[in-house]
Amino acid sequence: MKQRVLPFARGCERELLAAAAAFILSVLLAWGFPNGWTNLIAVIMLILLAIFLLFFRDPERTPPDDSTLLVSPADGRVVMIKDVVEDKHIGGEATRVSIFLSLFDVHVNRSPLKAQVCWMEHRAGEFKNAAFADASEVNERNTIALQVGSTKIIVRQIAGLVARRIVCWAKPSQTLERGERLGLIKFGSRVDVFLPRRTTVLVKVGDTVRGGETAIAKIS
Repeated sequence: MKQRVLPFARGCERELLAAAAAFILSVLLAWGFPNGWTNLIAVIMLILLAIFLLFFRDPERTPPDDSTLLVSPADGRVVMIKDVVEDKHIGGEATRVSIFLSLFDVHVNRSPLKAQVCWMEHRAGEFKNAAFADASEVNERNTIALQVGSTKIIVRQIAGLVARRIVCWAKPSQTLERGERLGLIKFGSRVDVFLPRRTTVLVKVGDTVRGGETAIAKIS
């Protein structure tokens, strides 16, 4: 995969520049008018900048060698594994693995396998807590349908209470490599992956996973 100049997610330039500018201005204010309040503001802006740098980090990840393993589409904690019916793409019974991303997790999303993007669909919705079971159907969300051979899966980016912006870099008909970056959800969220029933789920509720690296399922 192509190496980046800076270890931060693309599309976050506006937020990082705003945080850096606010910090610089607060330092100039504290230098020109030194007192307890201006010093406090400078410290708060420094903390805010550090949080933004932490949140938008984008480390390199190496998928496992076994190409039959599907890797996690996101960093976070597995909060739900549920049998569902997905008729639009998978065409029947599926297993939904839900991964909750805290504010401290890497928020870059990745493709679980090497596959072609069949179609994408963005739907407006609510901004409930992303840990709720029905968030996959009622929250603001972006659905990415992937297929390789007869294997069809879905990756769904879901907004949450704080997350109000879903970014998707994948394009229809594009072929994504396993572990390739496909998008970003800003400030806390959830990612669901819908798997055909012929896959074997390798994670359980409560497990911590790393996007593009942790194997979550194996193709039979």
